[in-house]
Amino acid sequence: DNSLQFRVNLGTAIDIDSSRHTTFGGNIKLADAGELRLGDNGELQLFHESGETNLSRIYSSTNSSGLSINSNLLKLKNEANNDDYITCTNGGAVVLHWDDSPKAATIDQGLQVQHSAAETQLQLYRSDNLAVNNPVGRIYFIGKQHNDGANAADKTYCFLETKATDTTVNSVNSEFNIFTKTDGVDKAVTFADGGATFNASIDINSSGNSHGLYVYKNSNIS
Repeated sequence: DNSLQFRVNLGTAIDIDSSRHTTFGGNIKLADAGELRLGDNGELQLFHESGETNLSRIYSSTNSSGLSINSNLLKLKNEANNDDYITCTNGGAVVLHWDDSPKAATIDQGLQVQHSAAETQLQLYRSDNLAVNNPVGRIYFIGKQHNDGANAADKTYCFLETKATDTTVNSVNSEFNIFTKTDGVDKAVTFADGGATFNASIDINSSGNSHGLYVYKNSNIS
């Protein structure tokens, strides 16, 4: 039948059929640093490194097409297969896990941060040594400038920023800024130890008698 077989102890170890399809009757074992190469020029390589790294690698040497993993349900899990790292669902969410507990997921409107306890946290962490008035973190709100389809330029409409105002040991002094744009100029509301400051005018609009600005002092005025 134009096939080739290698047999061990009356069992088929390797079977090559007429279409050049190869079936192995057992495992394929490669020594450390031995590579399984796929493609006409070995563009995709699977191998294991021993020694200090002790890593198993999938390496793609193609510069144009890259590496694509196609699946309707893709999971990255621990070695024991009982702890999820990342779960990707076709037409659904990409979920990041911490200790097998989902913490962040993509949703139709963007990104959702989730936690099963009472306090849900989104942390922006700056790892270098801060100087006074260095920004610790920023969150930008960005959209298109006008209705020009795919050619519309991106524009920052608002951003939130926190700064370190004192970087000495055991100090927690900081300020929090809300920036908006007016004719391309940043207008800020700053919250710090002394209260809030504004670098623009304050407009209070009300359509009824129950709205307004109240300034209250919780003590006798002398």
